Order: sequence, then structure tokens, then C-alpha cells
Amino acid sequence: MDIKERICEVPKWLIVFFIIITVSYTANADKTKSALKALEKGEFDKVEEILQKSLAKNTLDPSSKFVYSILYSIDSFLRFNLDSAHFHIINAQKDYNLLDGKDQENLAKDDVTIALIDKQHQHVDSLAYLYASGINSIEAFNYFISDFKDSKQYLTAIKVRNSIAFQKADKRNTWQSFKSFLEEYPKATEVSEAQKKYDKLIFEEKTESGTLEQLESFLEEHPQTPYRNNIEENIFNLLSVLGEDRKISRFIEDYQNPKWQKRGMGILFYLHPKSSEFSKHLKSPKWKFYLDSLSQFEELNSSPWVPFFEDNKYGFADLNGELKLDIQFDAIGEDTYCGNIYADVLEVAIGTSHLLVNRKLDTIFVGDFSNYKNLGNGILKITKNKKVGAIHSTGFSILPFEYEEISVLNKQLLKVRKSGKYGLYGILGKEIIPPEYDNIYISGNYIIFEKDEKISIDVLEPFIQKALDKKMKPVLKYEDFEIINKKVICFEGDKEVLLDSLLNEIIPFSTQRINTKFDTWVIKQPDGYRLFDHQNEKLEPEVYREVIQNEKWLAVIGSNKWSLYSKSLSEVPMVGLDSVNLLGEDIALIFRDKAGMAIFPNKKIVEFSKDEKLRSISSNKNTEVHFLVISRNGKNTLYKNGARVIESVYEIGYISDEVFSAKARGEFGAMDSQARLIMRIRYDAIGEAENGISPVIYNGRFGAYNFNDKILISLKFDEKLKPYNDHLLITKFREKKGLHSIKNENILDTEYDELLYWSDSVALVKNLEHWSLFNFYTEENLLTEMSDFEFISKDEGDLVIKFRTSSGMGVYSSLNGLLFEPTFNDVINIGTPKTPLYFCEKSIPEADYYVAVYKNAIGETVRTHAYRGEEYLRIVCEE
Repeated sequence: MDIKERICEVPKWLIVFFIIITVSYTANADKTKSALKALEKGEFDKVEEILQKSLAKNTLDPSSKFVYSILYSIDSFLRFNLDSAHFHIINAQKDYNLLDGKDQENLAKDDVTIALIDKQHQHVDSLAYLYASGINSIEAFNYFISDFKDSKQYLTAIKVRNSIAFQKADKRNTWQSFKSFLEEYPKATEVSEAQKKYDKLIFEEKTESGTLEQLESFLEEHPQTPYRNNIEENIFNLLSVLGEDRKISRFIEDYQNPKWQKRGMGILFYLHPKSSEFSKHLKSPKWKFYLDSLSQFEELNSSPWVPFFEDNKYGFADLNGELKLDIQFDAIGEDTYCGNIYADVLEVAIGTSHLLVNRKLDTIFVGDFSNYKNLGNGILKITKNKKVGAIHSTGFSILPFEYEEISVLNKQLLKVRKSGKYGLYGILGKEIIPPEYDNIYISGNYIIFEKDEKISIDVLEPFIQKALDKKMKPVLKYEDFEIINKKVICFEGDKEVLLDSLLNEIIPFSTQRINTKFDTWVIKQPDGYRLFDHQNEKLEPEVYREVIQNEKWLAVIGSNKWSLYSKSLSEVPMVGLDSVNLLGEDIALIFRDKAGMAIFPNKKIVEFSKDEKLRSISSNKNTEVHFLVISRNGKNTLYKNGARVIESVYEIGYISDEVFSAKARGEFGAMDSQARLIMRIRYDAIGEAENGISPVIYNGRFGAYNFNDKILISLKFDEKLKPYNDHLLITKFREKKGLHSIKNENILDTEYDELLYWSDSVALVKNLEHWSLFNFYTEENLLTEMSDFEFISKDEGDLVIKFRTSSGMGVYSSLNGLLFEPTFNDVINIGTPKTPLYFCEKSIPEADYYVAVYKNAIGETVRTHAYRGEEYLRIVCEE
């Protein structure tokens, strides 16, 4: 039976009523008799006519309205209408309640009771509900809910209507559909599920790209989202991906997420391990408790530690021998045996557990790993099963164990190698560029990728940011590059391109060569030369036939005449020149008609003729003093910065700005700026002076000349004299070394195989097989019979050596003298050069017995341990 049939079916109670009411009305109410008979026969128009007349006489007749309701609820009635049926039964109920008791009794005699009216009311409601259920739409149920509020099916209709609305929203499955549902049906039982789906869908759509801007915008619009923790994690990862202080600090201050705030503070601490630096990044006083904790950790990390081994257990102590981590570990990393441990992460074993712990004994990593390396900034590279991964010093994972190599670039990036190819990750493990390249490296402000003999070059920071947003990847199009003065030249075959510091094109990619040696750059192109002012990033439009340059001058020729610039195109040039030559690195020679002129950097001019010979002489060091020698009429004239200095028959060379060599017949002397001979002409060579001292060779022997005091230093040595200090020179004769003063005083005879600086009065000297500390002024041996030595500290205030003699090894200090006698088999500084702690070994090989004595910086014993051979191997440092 379909819904229409169900709605139109006349219930049995109503048929019985027809019979009863007919009998009653025959006896008591002839006025409705014909109407009821007509109703029974289906003569509905006649029924309606009778009822209208009845109501016209008595508008408050509940019986007529009751029968009207029955009429409108019969489907075969052409004007079947449940609204009308509902309207009449409601009014029948109201009219009945207005009757007095007697009238109600009279109606009851005709079997018209309130119970019967209510039953018709329920019947109409049921028909309306069945009708809505048959259509099964939101609109149908809304109609029922609005017009049948007093029906028993009212709450059921609301529930079904809500269910249909939810199913409709679920079918569309958009956050908009669920939002509409939540707004329209806030009391529906499906609200909880709809809210979950709304939250998920709007989160997925509004954060689809995963950009920082999108995530932060979403949180502002939806602060109560259940995905807040997930979003804040992503925001943290994006802000901290490159380990940038200001971004991590911003997260800590802006987001109240304890987990990621704590992680951010841990990252900042390892970027700035000093609390004074760290505190600059956390402005709010609410972080004081954390800063205090980090300050304590900083204090714990501030000094080096050394290992101790007792009763088959290890512990760690400071350089005063005070235990910092109790003796409790079954093993420690062998690289810590030699002490001087500044690392804040220690490799230890307790039982079968292999651990990395910090100095507070917090466990950072547990696992079967072969080794680890601190890459800096809190990044630890760990090798496990021949693969490397990375963790942070605070304990969280950065990269899994699937790489062949991990290294840090620029303190912000991790370079990884996988299957022989390199990729790039953020400092906390976010992928930036997958491992697909032959190499990745940073040069200056640029990041370079290599693959298949091609390179890409990009400005580091903007490239990384765009690559993180998947908006950029390397474009491999060059063979090589060169960075010069904040400009970049890229090469491909015989083509070059010039880029500015941001890699914008200055000179287009074409067949050319860019010469960047001098201030004005020269671009050689197929049709000639062009000039580029790199200071102003200006490419001159003119094309020249030829360009010549030195450090101070630039000359160009166009069609037929030369122009000369003083170093830069911004200077006003000399034009219309017949020819130009450049002499050395500082002088320009020009010809106009028959006149020749030498121009100095200060624009001073010295005229010359074509038959005269010109030479520039200068120091090997770049100075602002410039010299020119012109040979004319058998004489040599020296000009200093364009001014005539001396004229001499000798060939003039450079010794210093005030002293010049004089050469004749292949021999050298020296003269001053008045052309007076200081050294007569007889030497094989005289070198440039340094601090007033020039090396001199005479008859194949070496000496020196002190121009400050005009003293010739003995000419009898086998090689050039070398400085010992400001006043003494190391000499060598017949493979032996000695000391000579710059006053030509013999300080130490040439009788030593080696001679090294110790102090201005004491030298380390070696004769035959032994070294000594010898005071060459008092002729006193401070320390003798050393077979070898090694510097522990080269601090100028206190030189310290460990030395070996026939009796053993000891330590000597230039400040404190002999710290302890050479009685040990070995001495190892397990402290620092400035604060040493000496591990001194004495052994009894026959008994396989070793004694370890720990001595401080002044030679005092602070700790002693005795070991059997097997035990000793577990603590001895193998340098």
C-alpha cells in the first residue's frame, strides 16, 4: 500500500461512528441526518452543503466542524485537504470546550464526545505525518512541524527532519554544508558529528597550501579549532625551519603552547648558549624561570671535564678533580679519554643501555649506535647500522637513519647525501630540496646546486623561503660562476653573463669575456671592448678598438685617438692622444704629436722624449709612493710622485722610500735621497728593506745592512738572515745556527742544529740529539738533555712544553719553571692549554701495572689511581 492509499484509508472506528451517529441523528438531530447519509453514500457536495447551512445557523457547532474534519480527511473528496481537516478538528475541540455541561451531555447522547474529537485530531495528525514521511524532505517535515505542533509526532518529525538535513550536508561533504546545518539545526542530535566534520573540512581547505600566512590567518579566524595544536606545531616548524632567532622568539611569545614553546627555547639556547645572549630573544618576564634553569645549565657546561675510572666504572670531574657526574657508567666514548671535554653531550653506557646524556644526566638518545658527532647549534649526527640520522641536543628527532652523510651549511641548513645524491633540509629536518644533486654548497650569500656538470646559483634566503613554499627549485643552466665585488659572473662555453648581487641581469648572456682585474671592468665582445663601472652598475654604450689598464690608469681608443682616464670613468679624461703606454702599475706614458709625458697618480707630469728609457721602481708592497727612473744623456734621474729626487750615473733600484740601490758593472751599493752612497758599490745583491734592515749578499755570502743605524751586519753566512725578534737575527753557517744582533753583535755562535724562539733572552736550541733551554745572555742552561719536546701552550705570557729526557717525561713553564721532574713514561694534558690537567703515567711492565697521577697547572698532584693493564687500556688517552 503506497502513502496515498495509507492516507486515504478510512479507519474502522470512523465507519462505526457513521452508523452510530446516523442512528442518533435520526432520533435527535434530523438536521444532519441527510448530511450523514450523504457522507455514507459518498455524496460529499451534499454533505458540505448541509454542514454549511448548519454552521450558518450555529457557528460554534462542534459536531459540524467534527464532520467537516472527517470530510476533508477522506481522499475521495475532491477538496481533500489535511490542513482543512486539521483546522476544523482544532476548532471542533475549541467549540466543544466552550459548551456548558448540558450541551456537552446532549452531544454525548449523540455519541459526540471530546474523546472522539481527540481521536479524529490524532488521525489527522497521523495522516499529515504519513504524508510528510512519504515525501521525506526537509520542506515536508518543516511544514508538518510548523502546522502540527501539538501532534504526538512533532518531536519525531523534528528528529527525522534533522537527520535528513544532516544526510544532505554529509552528501555534499563541504564545510559550508555543515556550517549551514549547524546554524539551522543547533539542537540536532547530529550536531557533534557535524561539528567534527565541519572543523576537519574547513581546516583542510583553509590550510591546504600549508603556508605560514595561511595557518596563522586560520587560527585568527578559528581560535577554537580542535586542530589548534596541530596548526601550532606546523607554525612552529615553519618559523623554526632555518633556526632564525626572531621567528622562534615570536612563536614563544605569541603562542601559548607549552610543548612547542619549550622546544623553541631549547633551540634558542643551543643557538645562543650564553644566557645573556639567550635572554635578548625572550622579552617577557614570564620566562624568567626558564632563563634561570638555562643559566644553571650554562654554568654546568662552561668548564671542561675529564674522565675518571675507578672500580670498573667511569665518572666525570672538573679540572680541579671535583666529581661532576658520579662514578657510575660502565663505558664512555673513547674520544673522551683524553679529557678537555667541552661537549654538553656525553656518550655513556649503563648496563646494556647505550646512551647519549647531557651534563644534567638527562637522557637524549638511547639505542644501538656506533658513533655520534656534534654538528653545532644543538644538531647531533648519529651513525646507526651504517646509516646516519640527526637529533637535537634536547632529544627530539630531526632526520631518520637513512642517509649516507649529514652536514650543516651556513648554520641554518642540513645537507644530506642519499644514494650518492645530495639534498637540502631545514635545520630541524623539514625537506627543502630532495636529494637529487651531485653537490650543494654555499658561496657568500648564494646557494649553488650541481648536477650533470651544470650549476644553478640563487640568493640564499629568498631561494630557501620560496623552496619551502614549493614555489622554486634549482634551475641548472651554467657551467661555472665567479663572485666579485658583490657581482656574479656566470659562464657557459664562450658565453658569460653579469648579474648584480640579487642576480638580476646587468650585462646579458652572450659571447664575451668580462675582465674584472681593475676598478673599471672591461668586456671583450666580438665587435670590440665595452667598459663597465661596477660601482654604479653602469655599462657604457661605446665600443672601443682597444683598452689597456693598470692599477691607476685606464686608456681606450675608438676610431683613431686615445683617451686616458685616471682609474675610473667618472674622471674627466685626457683626449685626442696619439698613443698611450702604461708603465708598471702606477704610471701612464702619453704622446701627443712629438711630446711625451709620464703622468703619476697624483696627476704630476714629467716630460720625456721618445729616445729616453723609462722604468718604474717600487716596493713589493702596494704603497702610495710612486717612483720613475728616466735614463737620458748617460745619467739616471729618479722622480718621486712626479718630483725630481736625484740624478746619478748609477742604475737606480728600490730599497725603501728613502734609500735606493745603485748598480754599476753588475754590482750593487746604496744611496740616500741626496744621491750620497751609504753602501759602496761592491755587493752581489741588496734586497728591499724591512723595518730598516735589508738582506745583503757579498761574494756569495749572506749578511744584512741596518739602515737605521747605518751598520753592516757580518757578511759570512750561508743563507738569508731571519728575524728572531725585533733586535736579533737567526744566522746560519755550515748548517749550524746562531744569533746576531742588528747592531752587528754576535749573540750566540753558529753551533746549533736548530734554534727556536722561547723568549727575548732564552732560546730553544738543539745540538746533536738533544734540546736545551739556553739563556744566551747569561749563558745558563735552564733545561738540558731533552730528546724531544712538544708545546702544550704557546700563550705569550706562559709558554709550556712537555719534554722527554733519558729518565722520562716532565713539564716546563716559562712562567713557573719546572712543574714536575721528567720521571713519567708519558704525560698528556687532558685539560686546556690555559688550564691544564696533566695525566701522568708510570708503568711497571713486568707486573702489568700502571699508576696514573693527575697534576694541575702548577704541578700539584690532585688525584692518583693504580690500574692493571686491562683496566689501564680503558682510560689511557691515545693521542
